Amino acid sequence: MIIGSISSSTAMLARLGMLKGRKYMSGIPEEYLEELGFEKENWINDRNVVRDGNIITAMGFGFIEFGIEFGRALNLNFHPGWYGVDRKPE
Repeated sequence: MIIGSISSSTAMLARLGMLKGRKYMSGIPEEYLEELGFEKENWINDRNVVRDGNIITAMGFGFIEFGIEFGRALNLNFHPGWYGVDRKPE
């Protein structure tokens, strides 16, 4: 099962303990991460999308990268250029 969460919806995953020990990205402001149950040391703030195992998280403005990563996680046969951006398959 692949779990995807974008922007501030990642707070639900944190509250449920699903991000414990995992790298993640979130739209929650840094100063509120620990208060909402996030492990601040696992917060990645230098890209738009993060995949750690079966969990994919992203910033809201990273929706294109999120869609591409989610498609890859599901082993879908698609071309990332479909999203209207020039991307080379990794």
